[in-house]
Amino acid sequence: MSNYLHGVLDEEQARLEAQAGMFGGVSFLPPLRPDMRLLEVGCGTGAVARLVARRVPEGSVTGVDREPRQLETARRLAQEQGLTNLDFVEGDGTRIELPAGSFDGVYCRYFLEHVADATAGKAQ
Repeated sequence: MSNYLHGVLDEEQARLEAQAGMFGGVSFLPPLRPDMRLLEVGCGTGAVARLVARRVPEGSVTGVDREPRQLETARRLAQEQGLTNLDFVEGDGTRIELPAGSFDGVYCRYFLEHVADATAGKAQ
């Protein structure tokens, strides 16, 4: 059993998918250029990453999450929706191991609720 905060049951993943649209989608982001390369920390099922990917059709979005089942769902949904400018990587959002300068911007939407002590940078 996963110790992922919200769990990974199908019902919970469906709730997270619905939540991404209900709370403003990508309205929290500044204006995006079509060719931007973006990183989402704590991407979960990729709901927000997919919305962002549509805004950067010539660019790319990389989502990082520590839960393999969430990433599995994220990859499946991106493929089903025909989004090819997305990549999902398993990793700890407090210690991202990707090359510096790889992205034009980094964002997180629902990540901090998974961090036990945000000042210490340790995920729950």
